[in-house]
Amino acid sequence: RVLTAIIGRQFWIISLRSLIRSVISKCTRCVRMAAVHPQPVMADLPRSRVSECRPFSRVGIDFAGPLKMKENRLRKSREYKVYIAVFICFVVKAVHLEVVSDLSTNAFLAALDRFVARR
Repeated sequence: RVLTAIIGRQFWIISLRSLIRSVISKCTRCVRMAAVHPQPVMADLPRSRVSECRPFSRVGIDFAGPLKMKENRLRKSREYKVYIAVFICFVVKAVHLEVVSDLSTNAFLAALDRFVARR
C-alpha cells in the first residue's frame, strides 16, 4: 500500500497493484521477509490439569539444592547443606516450598507430613 501511494503521487499506471505484486514475488529478499512460520500443534492438556477440583488435590514434587544455610548466631555459626522440596499444584499452579535437611526417605516423609498438615 505504501509503495502504491508513493508511485501514485507522481504517475498513473494501469494495474499498478498487480505489477507491484509480481515484482515483489520475484524478489528473494521480500519473499524471505514475508515468510509465514508454521505454528507447532499443541497437545491437549492432561485431564488432571483440566478437571475441576480443590487446590493441591493433584500435586507434583521435586527437589532443589543443595543450598547452604547459616545459623543466626554471632559466634560459632555453623553452615548446613539443605534442600528444598517443591510441591506444585497442578490445578491452580500454586507452589509450596519445604526445607529438607537431606535427601533421605525420612526427611522426605517429614516434609510430606508438614505439607499435608498445612494444605
